[in-house]
Amino acid sequence: MQTAFHKFIKICRFPVLLIILFCTDKVCAQRLFNDTVLHEIKITFPTANWYDTLAAYYDATNNTDDKKTLNAFIEVDQVALPAPVAIRFKGEYSYKGFPGPKKPFRLNVSKSDKEQQLNGTKKFNLHNLAGDPSFLREYIAYDFMRYQGIPASRTAFTRLYINDIYWGCYLIVEEPEDNYFLERNFGTKSGNLFEADLTTDLHWKGHDPEAYTELKLQTKDKDGAWDKLISWMDLFNNYYQTDFQQQLYKTFETEAYLKVLATDVFTDNWDSYAANGRNFFVYEHPETTKLNWVPWDYNLSFWEKNLPPFPKYTNDRYQPLIWRIYDNPYLKRQYLETLCRTINYAAADYPLEERITRQRALIADAVMADSLKFYTNTDFNTNYQDAVTVTMQRGGVDKPVYLPGLISHWKKRRNSLRKELMALGCNCDEVDNKESEQPLVLACYPSPATNILHIYTESHLTALRYAIYTINGSLYTEGMLQLKDGSTVLNCSAYPAGMYYLVTYLHNKKSTNTFIKQ
Repeated sequence: MQTAFHKFIKICRFPVLLIILFCTDKVCAQRLFNDTVLHEIKITFPTANWYDTLAAYYDATNNTDDKKTLNAFIEVDQVALPAPVAIRFKGEYSYKGFPGPKKPFRLNVSKSDKEQQLNGTKKFNLHNLAGDPSFLREYIAYDFMRYQGIPASRTAFTRLYINDIYWGCYLIVEEPEDNYFLERNFGTKSGNLFEADLTTDLHWKGHDPEAYTELKLQTKDKDGAWDKLISWMDLFNNYYQTDFQQQLYKTFETEAYLKVLATDVFTDNWDSYAANGRNFFVYEHPETTKLNWVPWDYNLSFWEKNLPPFPKYTNDRYQPLIWRIYDNPYLKRQYLETLCRTINYAAADYPLEERITRQRALIADAVMADSLKFYTNTDFNTNYQDAVTVTMQRGGVDKPVYLPGLISHWKKRRNSLRKELMALGCNCDEVDNKESEQPLVLACYPSPATNILHIYTESHLTALRYAIYTINGSLYTEGMLQLKDGSTVLNCSAYPAGMYYLVTYLHNKKSTNTFIKQ
């Protein structure tokens, strides 16, 4: 007996074949996330009780590794896929905290047919824009990150129809688990990808991967897949040697993460790792062997949280990784300067008002017709510029929530953070002025030294001018230090026994360390 699926496939096979023949994966992948058009996605479930079924699946399996899905037909921009697509509800607060049928979805295009792709993509999300009367917060946050070169998901707006009923205006969000996302951002899809599946502070729990139940390996599990991630957590939780900063740089794309952290703070993204222990992926690049931070889920950005430069988590404490950045003089300075550059350059140059104007014109009719949205049309027409107060569930109770206007909050954050950075000793007007750089020597050891003096600096300099002075202030020797990964050694075997000063120079700044030669 023919099922509805078989009949659907027969009807659609020929037009789909024509589209596939004239559309390469990479070209079509751009179309799915083309944010200059309002897309149209139609989902057809074979059963009328699809909503109750998906809700039951969510309740039973959302916090397990085997999340149940329901098959459906989909059509995107008048392109119908021949094989069924696996669909499920997703999210935590965006699902549980907002009553009503407008839930977020995750779609797997290739679950029933491994060769099937939708415009070059196999997995993507439909976000319900909960917590956002403007409908623009998540779009702007992701766009701003990509504007800075951060590996972040692409997004585009769509009208969503389910069983021929208009379900509202949704945001299509690229899935970091998708191979195309990894290839586009890292040039390969073969590395290990981990997701913060539950709230996590990334505390060290030992070498057993099973201890880290809040983290999930999203790529193929193989021998040693967890080794690099666990070693990294061991490093910033337990390693307090003088070369910590160098070791962190060797194993983790640190400067890239500082840019993510700065963006999280600037956009007031309180549902992030630093402020809430959530919403990120970590990708191990198979060629560099370094770990890369992948930001995720920005529907709660641009709230009136006024996050400080170093956000604290629960019990007024920092997350372990944030604490090590705060506690290390070089990393702290690098981060504060990165935040200054985010304010001075990225946020100043980003075409915020142009982006907002374009997207509002694109989605206005779809939003007005969205009878399932969580806010009023007046809220939508106001919140892009000015603040609104809306009712949301907070802690299971309906409460008034003040949400600032995107444009006004953007300007406010630039000004307020500059003042906070100044209070922390970082003058944003002097960042990138070489004359303002701080002394660079972090440590030299051992003391007393016999033959070799190890020198660690706070930068990735390749050369540094130095001089050695005796305790009486006489110049003993001078020259250039050749460095690799911020470290080098000095042969002091011929030095007479005694105390010495090691002086290093950078521009008009100098740093002095003492050591003993025995």
